[in-house]
Amino acid sequence: MTTKTQKIHKNKKKHSRKLVGGRVIASGGYGCVFKPALKCLGKSRNPSQITKLMTIKHTDQEYAEIVKFKDVLSTIPDYGNYFLLEDITFCKPDKLSDEDLADYEKKCTALKKDDITHENINSKLEKVLALNMPNGGVDIGDYFEMHKTDEDIVQLNDALLDLLQNGILPMNQLRVYHCDVKESNILVQTQAQALKTRLIDWGLSAEYTPEKGERIPKTLYHRPFQYNVPFSIVLFNTTFSELYDKFLEKNPEPSYYQIRSFVIDYIIIWMEERGMGHFNVIKGIMRFLFGPTITGVNKKEQDYIIEFEYTYYYIVEYIAKILLKYTVNGEMKMIQYFSEVFLKNLDVWGFVMSYSPILEDFYNSYADLKPNELAFYEKLKYIFVTFLYETADEPVDVSSLVANLQELNGVLLVNATASTTIVPDKQSPREASKYAIRASVLSHATASVGPKDVFKKVRFAVSSPKSSYKKSKSSSSKSSSSKTSLNKSKKNVSLKKRKSK
Repeated sequence: MTTKTQKIHKNKKKHSRKLVGGRVIASGGYGCVFKPALKCLGKSRNPSQITKLMTIKHTDQEYAEIVKFKDVLSTIPDYGNYFLLEDITFCKPDKLSDEDLADYEKKCTALKKDDITHENINSKLEKVLALNMPNGGVDIGDYFEMHKTDEDIVQLNDALLDLLQNGILPMNQLRVYHCDVKESNILVQTQAQALKTRLIDWGLSAEYTPEKGERIPKTLYHRPFQYNVPFSIVLFNTTFSELYDKFLEKNPEPSYYQIRSFVIDYIIIWMEERGMGHFNVIKGIMRFLFGPTITGVNKKEQDYIIEFEYTYYYIVEYIAKILLKYTVNGEMKMIQYFSEVFLKNLDVWGFVMSYSPILEDFYNSYADLKPNELAFYEKLKYIFVTFLYETADEPVDVSSLVANLQELNGVLLVNATASTTIVPDKQSPREASKYAIRASVLSHATASVGPKDVFKKVRFAVSSPKSSYKKSKSSSSKSSSSKTSLNKSKKNVSLKKRKSK
């Protein structure tokens, strides 16, 4: 991969033009990020900062959270190396220039929810505030686009491990949970020839003390599927509570199969009520993980297998395992699960997901990977599946996770021409699982159908891995799963192809 040097330098030159205005570079749940900072009313523009433009309500909330969490997290040694919490202020923004608005229509989706658009924003400035903060670098996805050599990846991996061990885990020990860790909320910056990675965006963060038996924080309540938090996020809502209580009235000691059947029905109901959320992002990540193992089928058949034999499979199995363990004497011990497992896995899940731009990049150039790169890809795949999708009803073994992440460096830096042992594909539900989901009925589906029209027509059955695969191939030729664009839902995982080596 070191042969990319000329292309990388070319890209750096392309982006070296000094910006006078603050263009939109990202959009979060509540605001849009401008780089460099927007001009505050009556003040000069500060080119060394960036601005998050939000409604007054959300600015007040996020600023209050930053102040609160800074007081707690400042007790962590060298906390400034892991969290962007210093020198944050807010102001009334001056009118936005044409350059400020250059990428607004394309990239600023959050403010459009409040009917603040490219055309009317300057007439609605009384509704927004500018939250200004130091420029902490670029997010993981953007950094990786410019730094793709083996040595670059090792350096980034070391910096991320430092963030996990000395930032995220100590933060969780202080009962503070970011709740939205992902690649776009981790900034990468070189300081004194050392790479630093810092968490940003505290809008969804929460404090929680398990011993007090507190209610689940509002920021984690009533959420759809999201790729950067555990699948069980969809259990924290009144719809689930009411449906599961009724289910337990009829089945006070449910079997695994009864629970599994309930989970399938519930997923349909919740996706209809709350929306698809990041389902297509999750499906895209499943493709990055398992796509190369699905051969001998056309794209339509592969899409079908990815959606039903992998995406729905892991979601259903994940949730069913939790309900099976934490349903006791006809009652779901939700707070017990939340405090014993979910909170401990929440930010760790998001942290592992921050490697998804790297995973995607290796997937996109799978056919051209050298032996050491192929081993790296298989190792990263093992980490995703083992520590996220297959660890549902117990806390992630963090020490084992760290050890596996550290091993990535050695795998990648071995001689590219050396013989390399590839990590076996243990994770395939067709090859490794006793139970495999197969779609036995899927008919009359169209490209625009939703979960009710497709998933509800699918009866999941226990079958041998071999028969499941054969059935999926024959059934898929008669069917079509939802064609919702991955690019539209997948806001934080780029789909750019890996550069040639």
